[in-house]
Amino acid sequence: MNSLNELIGKRVIALIEDYEIECDVLQVNIDDYYFEEKNEPIYIKVSLMPTTLTENELDSFGLSKEDFYEVSLDNILKA
Repeated sequence: MNSLNELIGKRVIALIEDYEIECDVLQVNIDDYYFEEKNEPIYIKVSLMPTTLTENELDSFGLSKEDFYEVSLDNILKA
């Protein structure tokens, strides 16, 4: 878990709705109850804040800040 916490505050490139967007990682959330109770994979999600786009630019892509609240770790392209 410690290495995942090191992501907090890092600048990453995330794939959001087919767009590669530069963001800062705000939080890491591990949903491990699936693994423990049902022997399924652990799901790791991060909360992001876009760093280079204004709200108007997000709107032009059809995105909102809510699209960045729970992003799968699989959608982080570069850290």
